[in-house]
Amino acid sequence: LFIQADDQAFADFYFKDFEDEIKKHPVYKDYFDALLSRRNKDWALKIADYLDEPGVTFIFAGCAHFVGDDSVFDYMQQNGILK
Repeated sequence: LFIQADDQAFADFYFKDFEDEIKKHPVYKDYFDALLSRRNKDWALKIADYLDEPGVTFIFAGCAHFVGDDSVFDYMQQNGILK
């Protein structure tokens, strides 16, 4: 999946475990939302701030933050930061 750069295949594979866990333990939904969705939304705004500053910025995060629904890139697109 990584070698092929197939973002959708990775997201389908990776997030399936999350979905399975939430089905077994619904209380985990809040945890996963905080771990990814809400964090990604905050990061999208912070990254936008970095992009407005001069110089080079290096961002290191796990790939799950950049694929699938509610990814950092999705939030950046919603905010008009990425086209």
